[in-house]
Amino acid sequence: MKKRIVALICCITVVVMNIALCFANEDDYESIQEGYIDNCHVVAKNYIRADKKYANAYTTISGTNNDSSVSVTATYYYVGVSGNYIGMTGVYNGGNSGPTGCDFPKNVPNDNYRFYRAESTHYAYYHQGVFYVPSLVTIP
Repeated sequence: MKKRIVALICCITVVVMNIALCFANEDDYESIQEGYIDNCHVVAKNYIRADKKYANAYTTISGTNNDSSVSVTATYYYVGVSGNYIGMTGVYNGGNSGPTGCDFPKNVPNDNYRFYRAESTHYAYYHQGVFYVPSLVTIP
């Protein structure tokens, strides 16, 4: 009886560990750079969601009372992975700007595609200071 209980506990432990590993592998792919202009915190980030169907890039600045400006431009690359779309590629180009935050989100054209690269450029301006990230790249 004790051997069966020990075996059952071992089996349950293995199942729980496998479930934890599955969820641990579901992290987004991301690149991030942070800095400061005066005492204002700036974040430049791009990422591709774990399922590779969504990408976003953003720039934010905090602590400026809206007298700042930020911008982001991004290029997202996607490839066909299913049916007649296998190997077909495409890109999204664009950007956005705002006083304290902006982003440029995109979904793949349909379920037959996945993102494989995100590249972005980020600017933040506050008074006379500039925070600049010329090329932030994420590859899953």
